[in-house]
Amino acid sequence: MSYKAFRGLRILVIIFVLLTMSIAITLENAILASFAVVIGIIAMIAIKRNVKEIKTDEMIQNIAQKSAWWAYNIFVPFLAILSIFLTVDNKEGSDLYNLGVTLSYVALINIALYLIAFLYLKKKYISDEKQN
Repeated sequence: MSYKAFRGLRILVIIFVLLTMSIAITLENAILASFAVVIGIIAMIAIKRNVKEIKTDEMIQNIAQKSAWWAYNIFVPFLAILSIFLTVDNKEGSDLYNLGVTLSYVALINIALYLIAFLYLKKKYISDEKQN
C-alpha cells in the first residue's frame, strides 16, 4: 500500500471514530465510545502494517523531535501551574478544585509517559550502538 492510500484510509478511520464518538456522547453510551476507540486503534494498526517503509530525511526528523520537545516543555508546566491555581484558590470538593486535581494527574501521567518513552528509546538506541 502506498503512503497516499494510507493517508486516505487513516482519514476514513478518524472520521469513523469521530462520528461514532459523537453518537455515543449523544446517546450517553460509554460502551459504544469504548468500542469505537478500540476498533479505531485496531484498524490503524492493521492499516499501518501494510504500508511500505516511508523514508524521511534527517531534517524532518529533527524538526519533529524539536516540535515535540517544545510542545512537552510548554504543555506540562502550563498544566502544573494551572492545577496549582485551581486547587489553591478553591474549596475542596468544588468543581474547579476537582478540575485542578485532574489536571495535576494529567501532568503527572504526561511526565511518566515521557520518562518511560525516554528510557525505552535510550535503551533501544544505546544497545544498537554498542552492537555495531
